[in-house]
Amino acid sequence: MTLPAPNLVSPANGSNVKGLDLTFVFTIPVSQDSKNLVFRIELDTINPPNSSNFNYKVCESRSNKQGFWYVKDNSGTYIKIHTAGVNSEFYGHEAKVVLKKQFFSEFLTFGQWFWRISASDGLTEPPVFDKIIFKQTYFH
Repeated sequence: MTLPAPNLVSPANGSNVKGLDLTFVFTIPVSQDSKNLVFRIELDTINPPNSSNFNYKVCESRSNKQGFWYVKDNSGTYIKIHTAGVNSEFYGHEAKVVLKKQFFSEFLTFGQWFWRISASDGLTEPPVFDKIIFKQTYFH
């Protein structure tokens, strides 16, 4: 079953991003089978991002090693996403990942980057991420 793509909210396509934290906001898609959803963000200096490129970076909500993943609860407060994912209670809610530039040394080479966020309905190894949408951002 194909999972709809997360709706990318910000940063806007073609925007300039400055600062030590990179925040990417998206809306959680609805899974027809009501399974927990996990997320992946990929960043690269080429489009589409390619894992064989030197600048390629990936961060997944199921590991939380380089990024901090959050979802808005029913009161509108951001809470951490568990590494097991979010359940159907959070479908359609806004979520975000905050990446620290210090964990991604290649961000010191400022310029144009492409990014995508995708969702998977399971914790299989490796997960299958469907319906990927690309945006470009200029990091400063």
